[in-house]
Amino acid sequence: EHEQARRDYSTIGLIGLAHGTSHFHHLLLPPLFPLFIRDFGLSYSELGLLVTVFFVISGIGQALSGFLVDKVGARPVLYAAMGSFIAASLAGAMAQGYGGLMLAAALAGLGNAPFHPVDFTILNKRVSPQRLGHAFSVHGISGNLGWAVAPVFLIGVSTAFGGWRSAYLASAVVAATVLVPRRVPCTVTRKNTRCSARVRIRMSRFSANKGRQLNQWRKAGQSMRPGRQSTAKTW
Repeated sequence: EHEQARRDYSTIGLIGLAHGTSHFHHLLLPPLFPLFIRDFGLSYSELGLLVTVFFVISGIGQALSGFLVDKVGARPVLYAAMGSFIAASLAGAMAQGYGGLMLAAALAGLGNAPFHPVDFTILNKRVSPQRLGHAFSVHGISGNLGWAVAPVFLIGVSTAFGGWRSAYLASAVVAATVLVPRRVPCTVTRKNTRCSARVRIRMSRFSANKGRQLNQWRKAGQSMRPGRQSTAKTW
């Protein structure tokens, strides 16, 4: 039980951190809009279109990414999404005009698209049922924290280091820091054979232990099974 709790909380923490990072990148562009107006002479309509592109790609991608997660597994899709966030930040740092910002918005939307299918797949498959409510709460809170941190971080770095390009380089480092050292839990798929092998070993051990317990309960008699009440009337 202690080992299972440790694995549950590790999974909850990792997925919460990843989800917070995705919400951080929701606001990759908007906090720096005044600087884009100053440097590129953009209108509010053009700035609004950047946000529209992000959410259109993210929304359509989210509808499709669930099928991809079912096919190849959650972990490789999550890694690809984090890589897309790094690419979005680098595209923003190198942007020379509206086209570069549009590319950053598109890459950020593409990275954000798989996160709910990925997160919920991992949480449902890896976290014990008695801790799923806590897992979903942390998942939601972490997203809000990502929104809260992004404007302060981007504007703060931009002010401290003399430009918004530095802020985007720093945001790329943030995504890379979250991605590189993390061991995201496996989920079982037909295609993901390497990951599936490890998970199936654990599942087979779990099933074997449960099978031995059931045999012991049968030998002890029907009335001795945990959670079962005697069939004799007690009233």
